[in-house]
Amino acid sequence: MKKPLVASFLLLLGSMAHGADRPAAPSSVPLDRSCDRACLYRSLDGFLEALRQRDPWRTTWSKDALYSENNVAMPLGEGLWGTLTRLESYDLRLADPSNGQVALFGAVNERGAISPLVVRLVVRDGAIHRAEVLVRRKFTEPRMMADPKFEKKPVFDEVIPVQDRLPRARLISIADGYFDTLQLNDGTLFTQFDDLCNRIENGVQTTNNPEMKQTSPSLAMGCAEQFRLGYFRYDDRLRDRHYDLV
Repeated sequence: MKKPLVASFLLLLGSMAHGADRPAAPSSVPLDRSCDRACLYRSLDGFLEALRQRDPWRTTWSKDALYSENNVAMPLGEGLWGTLTRLESYDLRLADPSNGQVALFGAVNERGAISPLVVRLVVRDGAIHRAEVLVRRKFTEPRMMADPKFEKKPVFDEVIPVQDRLPRARLISIADGYFDTLQLNDGTLFTQFDDLCNRIENGVQTTNNPEMKQTSPSLAMGCAEQFRLGYFRYDDRLRDRHYDLV
């Protein structure tokens, strides 16, 4: 069996309003490369512990820190800080020391309701400068088809040997090609898919999943097969793309 190709993990975050189809310009936030990977993960752990305690002041913030939840700017301590029951154990994290950013894919429990969680932090001089949180709650998303499952995927923890890594720009172009393929999907593939590619959406596997076939026959197909059918033609625009971590 062919082993899945995982060259990098790219995180796409940002506002999805008022923009062009192509990737947005790089953030104007000045780069800070003084925080290495271990440092960035410490900042993330500090944020998560503060969230568990529902007290944002248990971690360090810059004087001009910005916080948003589901693309809405809000004061620290509001939103998820007041509704969280606990953080679930799922913890898929990545850091990019080249631009001082760190992120987490996880899950939150709010009074028994479990939802996918994404956190992105911009760290400057050892303090959190920006924090972006996304929570995909099932009661606000009628199209979520099944209960989410959050399972550790060891392939994401593999370290690709330096000689086998693709250049940063190429990795971004591959990811951007995915969204080009999804946008106005007419059956043309603008990126590359491994033969064993699977897609997980909000904790639900939406490719090669025969259990979901009654919901839609396409859910039993592979990534490339779905796109070649033009299954996502209803997605007529994917805008304001920017790639914060590579």
